[in-house]
Amino acid sequence: MFEITFQKFFIFFNFIVFYPKLIRFNSYFDVICKRCKWLN
Repeated sequence: MFEITFQKFFIFFNFIVFYPKLIRFNSYFDVICKRCKWLN
């Protein structure tokens, strides 16, 4: 019972930690794509 709760907590923690990084990476990728279009 405790392990399942701990796994859920761990997944939730990873989501909180990595989701903002993912958003930042996506916005960074969008900027690169816009620059490539601007260059082309």
